[in-house]
Amino acid sequence: MKKVIKYAVMTILISAILLLSWFIINNLGSLKSKLLIMLMIGVGILVKIFYPKLTKIFGHRIVKIIKHRHFSAIFIFSILLLAIILRFGFYFAYSYMPFSDPATFLGQAQSIASGSGLFHNTYVAFFPYLAAYSNLLGVAIKIISNPWLAIIILNTIFDIAAAFIAMILVKKISPAGSKKPLVALTLWLLNPFNIIFSVMSLPIIVVNFFIILTIFLAYILSRKILSNKITPILIFSILLGLAIGYGNCYRPIFIVALIAILIFLAYLVLTNKRTSKILILAAISSIIIIVTYFGVQSLNVAFVSNQTGLNVSTNAGGWSVFVGANNKSNGSWNVEDDTYLHNILKYDRVSSYDQIQTRLTKEGADRYKSYGLVGSISLMIKKLSVFAGGQISVSDIEASVIGYEGSATAMIFSLYILVYIFIIFIAGARYVYLSLKDATSGAEIKPIIIFVILLALGFFFSDMFVESKERYAQIMYPLFIILAAISTKSNQ
Repeated sequence: MKKVIKYAVMTILISAILLLSWFIINNLGSLKSKLLIMLMIGVGILVKIFYPKLTKIFGHRIVKIIKHRHFSAIFIFSILLLAIILRFGFYFAYSYMPFSDPATFLGQAQSIASGSGLFHNTYVAFFPYLAAYSNLLGVAIKIISNPWLAIIILNTIFDIAAAFIAMILVKKISPAGSKKPLVALTLWLLNPFNIIFSVMSLPIIVVNFFIILTIFLAYILSRKILSNKITPILIFSILLGLAIGYGNCYRPIFIVALIAILIFLAYLVLTNKRTSKILILAAISSIIIIVTYFGVQSLNVAFVSNQTGLNVSTNAGGWSVFVGANNKSNGSWNVEDDTYLHNILKYDRVSSYDQIQTRLTKEGADRYKSYGLVGSISLMIKKLSVFAGGQISVSDIEASVIGYEGSATAMIFSLYILVYIFIIFIAGARYVYLSLKDATSGAEIKPIIIFVILLALGFFFSDMFVESKERYAQIMYPLFIILAAISTKSNQ
């Protein structure tokens, strides 16, 4: 059994390396990217030449600063202040004029804040995950009054909370006195995508909060199961079920997290000597998580149904599979499919929304069948290029916020994005490589890292079958931030 687990872990890690490599390759294609890489290589050579001398001159001073008893507190305060300034700076620099999905969420939220409730009920009933963020933002707008300020404050609160969860998680899995938690906090709060999406009316920041919360609770639960603490196991199983259940209300991808949790718990059973006791505890935990998760989904459907006065769809993935299978649009949103959907919603008075979603799922599957294996793989490669290759583009990140593509602001920000991507993917790839090397020599990998990699693979493969859009890749960054943070050297 240990050999099976070892080979399974190796397979997961190799797949993760290939995934990381693909993301890096797709984001280094432009001339601007190549020039930046050349610059970074040049800086690297200079550092290689002058680093020994600089170390002799400044090394002891830097070590003295880092070892100062108030260093961590001052550093955290400084990063937190910088993160807040970067986010709220947009409020004073631009007039927010959202379109497409951000406009939909903001419009729904303003309607809720005014007391009118959700509008365009048919659309919301068909896509019930629109309701959660709209309601949350609606409450914020009602309290704060200024819509854009409400967006920034709400998203910033969730982003800072997520950053501290990431920091605490890394602290728990790092040696005592390590500065890795500070790296995690920095990578999270200075993530260029977190900065820009914090000022947009989209649920991306909230979804990433629930992703890091899921990883944190999974870690705590695994520790409680291995230590046979019954009461905490029950409590954290419920909390974990609530986290993935409520997170799924904002974006219906957390079924992937549920599957990853179940595999992770099975992994704990198979790699622990006290198999029978761990098996019972893991089984109880799995049942609680499953029941809680689907219970939250049922409550959300009932809530949205009550708000819209319509029978809400319990399966929100049909449309995403259908449009994701469109070879002509590389699996992205397109007018033809959108018109087709709206005609169904307008003229089909017989089918329920669940039946329509099921129908779209089948039609999407039929599209894949018509392409054959080679054609389907080709489409997935195109979709992966959309996910990975569009990360340095600012056009999908709302030109009305950043500044139109080609402007100085957009250029600077896109370079910042590229540097950030380069750092976290290289660091993450390095850690995955070292983990693979340790696994082949029989060393044990931290179980929570296996869970993070399972999540990454789950999100990756599920995205290959649904609608492709650059911003949908954001769910990967919490995972890479954790991998990058723990890959850094531990300074005591």
